[in-house]
Amino acid sequence: MSYPSRQKELYEKLERHLRENLVPGCRLEPEEELAKLFHCAKKTIHPVMLRLKEEGRIVRTRGPKGTFVSNPRNPFIQKNETEPITLLVPCSDFSTKVPYLSNRFYQDMILYAREVAVRHGTYLVTIPVSDFNDPERINWAELSHLKRSSRVMFSDLDWFKAVLPLFKSLKCRLAIYQGTIRRHDIPDFFAAKCILESNRSFQTQVVQFLYSKGARRIVFFSNGLFMDDVEENKKFFLKKLKDSGLPSENGMYITCKNASGKECLHLLKELYETYRFDAIVWYLGEYGPAEEADEFYKKTGIPLETRQVFLNSYPPKNFHFSPNSWVSCSDLRRNITELAEFLFSSETGTHIVNKTGTFEKLGKENS
Repeated sequence: MSYPSRQKELYEKLERHLRENLVPGCRLEPEEELAKLFHCAKKTIHPVMLRLKEEGRIVRTRGPKGTFVSNPRNPFIQKNETEPITLLVPCSDFSTKVPYLSNRFYQDMILYAREVAVRHGTYLVTIPVSDFNDPERINWAELSHLKRSSRVMFSDLDWFKAVLPLFKSLKCRLAIYQGTIRRHDIPDFFAAKCILESNRSFQTQVVQFLYSKGARRIVFFSNGLFMDDVEENKKFFLKKLKDSGLPSENGMYITCKNASGKECLHLLKELYETYRFDAIVWYLGEYGPAEEADEFYKKTGIPLETRQVFLNSYPPKNFHFSPNSWVSCSDLRRNITELAEFLFSSETGTHIVNKTGTFEKLGKENS
């Protein structure tokens, strides 16, 4: 069958969109939004969608309702297939509404959970639970397909707090990736596994790591954007120094919230001149230590050999790493795989697992 040239062009663009921007199980944008995205009328894009459906590239379902990218192993979703993994995301356009690292986290979460789903002969669907990235404005229609023992994965109990009673009433199997939270704040579910990665667990690990590398005067430097209870975290950090055999006066805990790159550099310069620390822990989320990172050592006077660990942070691209630089971050593939495998197990009850990070060297050794 031949297609008009405009439809052929749209087909090629949509096919590329499916291949490059989405993974099997992802919900496709409604035809109205696709028409806007590709600057055409809905009546023009509709035949193209029908062609993709006929070819098995996409599938339309009633539960969950919508159009999804097909599983390449089985392009037609059968009613007798194994229950899929439902991965909840904050909103349909989360890739543009959430910060870069959060978007990167969700993309990896989709990838690794889908690998497990395919291994078990099923697929993964991503369901946006809010039209506005607002936990107070849940679109309950998006969850209407859930039933008893549905397999559900999500991150952040606080964000999805409103839907937890639904999960409990349906006895869904839950896989939860969680940051800082107290263990007793996690509800009891019919079947749930929760991986905890708290800032404090990483602090404990990084202090022990730096001590093993010969550090004796350690500074913890945070921009304060990703931390609650700063004073409590400070007390915890100093306690971990003491537990490692260092007096608390051998550690400094600095929070520099809302400071510019220049202000951070000036503070670090003064700090090094008076304190002469030999190690620094960066906790900066998505932000680097300074806007002028390429001149960091020159402007602060901090020696190049100073031990540095970026704690759950991604340093700026133009930062010159010394031979004593590491990043400490979670093993996301391992953790997501573990959570997804739980969804296919027969275990019941609530299981809470604490995880710490791994250290990856950033700087190159001097030749």
